[in-house]
Amino acid sequence: MLPTVEEVKIVDDTAIAILVYDTKGTMLGKPIQGRFRYIRIWKQFSDGLKVIGGSCTKLS
Repeated sequence: MLPTVEEVKIVDDTAIAILVYDTKGTMLGKPIQGRFRYIRIWKQFSDGLKVIGGSCTKLS
């Protein structure tokens, strides 16, 4: 399943992307499954884009 892009905001050299994705797998050796909202904050540096922050929250 493809993620649903909820919002993308760009301010100067920084972008915030908010996506919702159905996830199934393992994290830190424990199974996870469900619908999650992912937030990633990207920043442009001289050597390319890098993630400088983010979060993942399970939705009810």
